[in-house]
Amino acid sequence: MVRYLEMLESNPNGITKGALERLCKYLETSDRQWISDELRTELKTVRGELVIENYIRSEAQQLVDAQFGHIRRLSDMEKMDMQKIVAQRMQHYKEVRV
Repeated sequence: MVRYLEMLESNPNGITKGALERLCKYLETSDRQWISDELRTELKTVRGELVIENYIRSEAQQLVDAQFGHIRRLSDMEKMDMQKIVAQRMQHYKEVRV
């Protein structure tokens, strides 16, 4: 949904500028703050602006190692990719909760 809203905002006519922000403000006033927070955090993730904290990275590494550390079918790069995904999700949920 965030990518769709970004596409609308890049409309050269400028008709839909600020569509995401307007949607988030509407959701905040309609008692759906959590959806607004989710959208804003997802936008940070899509734009590469989501900063993952060190303790979340280490928790993600521990989780992946516990689940997949002994599996030899997965390469170290695949495990690192899984760690990045898990860390992003954990940070995403932390941002929404705060």
